[in-house]
Amino acid sequence: MDFNQVKNQLDYASAVPLPRAEDEIALSDLLRIIWSGRALIVLIPLLAMAATALAIGALSLRIDEPTVYFVELRGIENSRYPNGTAFSPRDLVAPAILEELRRRYNIPDDTNLRDGITVTFGHPATIGLHRLYEEKLAVSNLSPAEITSINEEYRTQLKSVTESALRIEVNHQLLGLSPDDGAVIAQALPELWSQHFSENVRIFEDTRLSRVEITSSSEDLRTTASILNARQRLQIMDQGLALMSGDNRLALLQTSDGETIGDLRQALQRFRTVQFDPVMAAQFQADDFVGSAYIKSLQLKLGELRMKMASYDDALQELYKFQNSAVTVAAQSDSSFFQNSLQITDTGLSEIVELAKRANLSDFTRQMLEEKQKIGAEIAEIESELQKVIQDAKAASTPDFRDNAAETLASLTRSYSELVKGAKERLRTQAGKLYSSMGLPYTVGATFPKRAILAIILAGGFAALLTVIFVLARASLRAHRPA
Repeated sequence: MDFNQVKNQLDYASAVPLPRAEDEIALSDLLRIIWSGRALIVLIPLLAMAATALAIGALSLRIDEPTVYFVELRGIENSRYPNGTAFSPRDLVAPAILEELRRRYNIPDDTNLRDGITVTFGHPATIGLHRLYEEKLAVSNLSPAEITSINEEYRTQLKSVTESALRIEVNHQLLGLSPDDGAVIAQALPELWSQHFSENVRIFEDTRLSRVEITSSSEDLRTTASILNARQRLQIMDQGLALMSGDNRLALLQTSDGETIGDLRQALQRFRTVQFDPVMAAQFQADDFVGSAYIKSLQLKLGELRMKMASYDDALQELYKFQNSAVTVAAQSDSSFFQNSLQITDTGLSEIVELAKRANLSDFTRQMLEEKQKIGAEIAEIESELQKVIQDAKAASTPDFRDNAAETLASLTRSYSELVKGAKERLRTQAGKLYSSMGLPYTVGATFPKRAILAIILAGGFAALLTVIFVLARASLRAHRPA
């Protein structure tokens, strides 16, 4: 073997790496291979992240979703307006409101607003409420009774929360509008509803004020019929003034002349004592047909009330006797039970419980006593009325005296009507809006999802891992490929 052959063998041996154990991997070799494929490892994850962002954006920016707006109801309880009128979410899409919406924003007549706007009960907090009760039901070892109680509590709270707010949806695509226009319409709808129902439907007016409202009319107080009409008017005015004085919002109400509710109540009392009662007594002394019929009706009513009072007295007396006997029997049975606890049967125990229930009649007794007090008050009022019509009042029969009384009554009526009108106006203006905003309108899917960034990062990391595996596999295949 010459020198050149030996040199070639040594060069070949130095070029071929020495064999390693199968479980040994050189970190420097891996880093060298990864570094050689650094372009792919950087580029492919970036492309994956960009593709994920575009896909999420395409899903979240769908234009067929409606614009949603939540408002919280104010002054509406148990689906009732402040005046007791029934409330429904459909009130917001009443024809008058939609027509005003069309006029204000120049919406074409051929656009069907009724199909493009939906209003239902809804509250964003229902999602959190649902999760809360899911956690309660997830507790182990719950009995059927506990599960039923949790479900019933959930239904009650869900109904209460849901009906405290409204979900307004505007399908701007169906209406041929942009999302911004849909948001404007969603915000304007509850405003128009509150304004329309406050001014035109008058849902802030107290229905009790409407029942005590009277119209001005001239009463000459020269006939029995006119006097009875005036008496009825005075009763309504007393009720209305008592109602307004009991409301803190109306207690300081005044007429244009500075007359307060308290001033008018005192004036009515003076008018009754000094003018009206003498006129009424003088008229009934004339013994005409209407006056006689009225007195007879009062006497019959008085007799009926006294008979009812007597029946209540008898019922209360019997009830008192029954309570004493029932309690005594229950006490004796209870004592026998403790003395012979080993001999008493289930039937005997049930009888004792039933006697105890029957003996507990305090609520029923209280109701009967309250009814008796009401009857006593009616009897006293009728007796007072009879005393007024039979008193001697000859001076009040003169025409001048009656004319003066009629003028006073007309003046009192005008002052009372002014106070009622002012009370209605104050209730309407102080009530404010029927709703409060719970945020800005938004288009469902138009906002980027909160977890989109996390999804993009995960997509990039997964793509990087796959790229590294691909680079290592490609290097391995090249190393084993025959020269």
